[in-house]
Amino acid sequence: MAILAAVPAVALSSPQDVISDYNDDGQIQGCYSKKDFEAAIDRLDPNGAIYEQSRDILRQAEARCLAAAGDPKADDGAGGTGAGLWIGIAAGAVVVAAGAGVMARRRSSGGGPGDGADED
Repeated sequence: MAILAAVPAVALSSPQDVISDYNDDGQIQGCYSKKDFEAAIDRLDPNGAIYEQSRDILRQAEARCLAAAGDPKADDGAGGTGAGLWIGIAAGAVVVAAGAGVMARRRSSGGGPGDGADED
């Protein structure tokens, strides 16, 4: 379930979050959607002294995040993380299904607490 807990952080980000991350120390530590990276790059001042450097840093972070999501060409414009989002959802579904299977087996075998099997 930890995989699913990390997904909303990317889905709820904004271009301003990307810019704030960059302004902290001149690097990007977090991962954001392709859409947010593109909007943040559009907000850079093309006449600024460090425009090229800033744009390159944002592009490198964008590539790193998309590659970590499993799909370096992901661009659905929906603010998600491409393949990484679907892998997280699938992993969560597997965990839920496994838990449901265990619960069903316990109920059918009568081995649950309070069934009187262990009482003297």
